[in-house]
Amino acid sequence: MLTQIELGQANPSLVTIDRIAAALGTDFAGLALPESPGDAPASVQVWRGEGSSEALLLAATTPADTELWRWTLAPGARYDAQPDKAGAQEIHHVIAGELALVTREASRTLVAGDTTVIFSDQPYSYVNPGETDVVFFRVVSGA
Repeated sequence: MLTQIELGQANPSLVTIDRIAAALGTDFAGLALPESPGDAPASVQVWRGEGSSEALLLAATTPADTELWRWTLAPGARYDAQPDKAGAQEIHHVIAGELALVTREASRTLVAGDTTVIFSDQPYSYVNPGETDVVFFRVVSGA
C-alpha cells in the first residue's frame, strides 16, 4: 500500500493516512505539511475522487489538534468517513452548492452560507445531492 501511495496509484482513506502517520511517529498534518509554515504550499491535496472531487489540507496547528480543509465534491459524489478519536469534532461551512451531512443520528442538508458542528467520532458521510459542485470548509478538532 505504501508503495502504491508513493507512486500515486492508491487513494487511501484519511483514516489510513492517520494510521501511517502514527506508525511513523507523527500525526496527519506532520506527514502532509512541511515542517516550516513559511515553506507551506497554498494547499496539499490529500484525497481525490471522481470528477472535481478533492480534499485540500490548508493548514494545521502544532501539535496538529486542529486542521483546516477545503473540500469539493462533484454532483452525486459521496465520501464515507471512518470515525475519528473519541471527542473529535468538525465544523463545516458551505461556500457553494449543497452538502448532505449524514451521521448515525441524522442527515442534514446545508446550502451556501450554512455552518454546523458534528462529533466525528462516529461514521459519517459527505454527499453532494445537487447538480453543481459543493465547496465547503472543514475544521477538524481533536482528531
